[in-house]
Amino acid sequence: MEQHADEPLTPQELARVGCMSVCTLHTTFQQALGESPMSYLRRIRLDHVRAELQRSDPSLVWVTDVAIRWGFLRAASPSSTAIASASFRGRPSADTRRLPPDSDPSSSFLSLPTCPHPPR
Repeated sequence: MEQHADEPLTPQELARVGCMSVCTLHTTFQQALGESPMSYLRRIRLDHVRAELQRSDPSLVWVTDVAIRWGFLRAASPSSTAIASASFRGRPSADTRRLPPDSDPSSSFLSLPTCPHPPR
């Protein structure tokens, strides 16, 4: 999962690659890691976003672009915004100090516009 975190992974795809049912995949993740496969993937992606933002030049990189690159394509729901805030221990925008000109600085990076490009 770590090597393919930027790809559009689904539980069905992960189960197929692991040669198991989706139910077995969920059970295995819960027993081994204490979370679902998609929760684990979201955590990996957030770690990648955080690392990329911290090593990037804020005058050249936008939070939205990095978030899209790591698979955060949908508009934020209250739960995804809470997850991002908890994962970043604050708002992700504080890590970059720069947002796109048309964005609301009080929003989280998961509050994204509709992606202009179709998914892979």
